[in-house]
Amino acid sequence: MAGMDFTSALAQLLTKPALRETFLSDPEMAADLINLRAADRTLFVSLPTAQLQRQAQLLITKRMRAVFEQVPITVKSLGADAAGYFHEYATQYWPHTYNRHHVDAMHFCQYLYEHKLPCNQSEYNRSRFRCTGQRLRFCLAKDAMMNGKARWALQVLYQSKGKQAEWYFYFKV
Repeated sequence: MAGMDFTSALAQLLTKPALRETFLSDPEMAADLINLRAADRTLFVSLPTAQLQRQAQLLITKRMRAVFEQVPITVKSLGADAAGYFHEYATQYWPHTYNRHHVDAMHFCQYLYEHKLPCNQSEYNRSRFRCTGQRLRFCLAKDAMMNGKARWALQVLYQSKGKQAEWYFYFKV
């Protein structure tokens, strides 16, 4: 078996906090854990730890911005703690799919629900829909925004060949 190449190893190091912690204390052990190719070992163990930590934090910040654009009402409801919650979530999960920003938004909303933190239902519905590949979906949302107020609504989500549309039908409760 050839082992992992340097580029893949670096990606693992940047996206897996536990591996990064191991690397910070013992780079050789981290190289062993990921079965790094012998040809790449010297370069890998000599990576500057401060720059590595900074780059990992920048990647999380980039993810956070992409997710926060998709769930602005949720972010507003979390207030000043939003970035802290995202960082805590992001160290536990890293999406590796072609639509990773949508998957990341969906998993962040799930994380918030699991921890009983505020999450806008209509934004969560939308993020789940974008991950399904379905063309049409009907969802109930207890907090769809209409004229600046949260209302119960039937959300009709539609997408075709990369184009997405969303309609709300509001019910008076």
